[in-house]
Amino acid sequence: MTGVRIILVDDQVDKAAAIVSPLKSSYGDAVDIVHVSNAVDARRRMRECRFDIALIDVNLPESIGDRPSPESGFALLDLLTVDSKAILPDEIIFVTAREELEQEAITKATARGASLQFYREDENSWIDVLTGRVGYIISRNARHRTPPVDVAIITALSSPELDAVLGLNFGWNPHSVAGDPTRYYLGTTTAGSRRLKVVAACAPRKGMPMSAALAAKIAQVFKPRVLSMVGICAGVRGKVEIGDIIVADPTWDWGSGKHVQGPDPLPVFRAAPYQSALRGDIAALVQAECRDARLCAEVSAGWRESVPAGRLSVHIGPMASGASVLAHDGAIAPITEGHREVIGVEMEAYAVMAAAELCGATPLVIKSVCDFADSEKSDGWQAYAAYTSASFLAHLLPKLADADVC
Repeated sequence: MTGVRIILVDDQVDKAAAIVSPLKSSYGDAVDIVHVSNAVDARRRMRECRFDIALIDVNLPESIGDRPSPESGFALLDLLTVDSKAILPDEIIFVTAREELEQEAITKATARGASLQFYREDENSWIDVLTGRVGYIISRNARHRTPPVDVAIITALSSPELDAVLGLNFGWNPHSVAGDPTRYYLGTTTAGSRRLKVVAACAPRKGMPMSAALAAKIAQVFKPRVLSMVGICAGVRGKVEIGDIIVADPTWDWGSGKHVQGPDPLPVFRAAPYQSALRGDIAALVQAECRDARLCAEVSAGWRESVPAGRLSVHIGPMASGASVLAHDGAIAPITEGHREVIGVEMEAYAVMAAAELCGATPLVIKSVCDFADSEKSDGWQAYAAYTSASFLAHLLPKLADADVC
């Protein structure tokens, strides 16, 4: 069932519980309700997330510690309508328990294109109206809208990368979008008291153009807060080992620049890359995980086939993207000359991070080392590397949720 996201703005805990309880009883997990107690927090959340319905108490505090004002609920809506960064809900329903405000509140709500429900503890007509309205929106969304998600996961390869993602215990179900040939998979995972909604998909071909197109499309269709990519990459020998997990920070196109005539007959390449960096708070979370040896041991132990020699590690560092597969000795040398700290090389990360940034999603690229882009390159460790990258993302998601990143 395609659900409905509701933000409830009310400073009275008992009244908020009385509103939430019948909705949860009627629709269960199809209703995702975020409760805030004041106008400032409500505006912040409606800048971050899209909600189908906003239930707003008429008599509301402006911020934590303020006294409620009978104008604050309406003032909140007025401010949202002129705030270009706010994502306006499809429907606004004002709520009040104060009889002396009812007639005036109806007039003010109607003038703003909203409705008003009068809350009464001793009768249930308001409950019937509210649950009926939510039920209608759930039915409408199921017919006409792709459900928004918290996290999107894309891969460049169906096997082994998408296979590794679908191996996560997220309860995946296939999902199609009208007029879109991409096959999507919807799932959920637990993050504390929350259920994170996740979508996964694979680009039709490897490389930056196809991954950029998929990233932009999935951002527009599913509106994820975090747009991630997992999969495999080449590592720089001596800095990382086979299977090691790399969180890209920053990424760039190592082929971006200009070829000019050198002092001798040979041309010279002058690099001029633009970089996409990881958000600072996410980088701090990953740095903490890099020091967790127990986590790496658990991830490695979850693989049922042979594993590479040595101990699995997590790294955060520079990852270069390019259009070519590298498979000869010295192939990585020109890239490391351009950035001496690079630890990973692959073909999509920069495109995904750039597309996510332009679409307003938080980018996150996690890839694991399957070879060293030299003459010994083979496919032998690709499945293991795909597994370790997907498993690390699954471990990281609850921590991102705790930090309100997704």
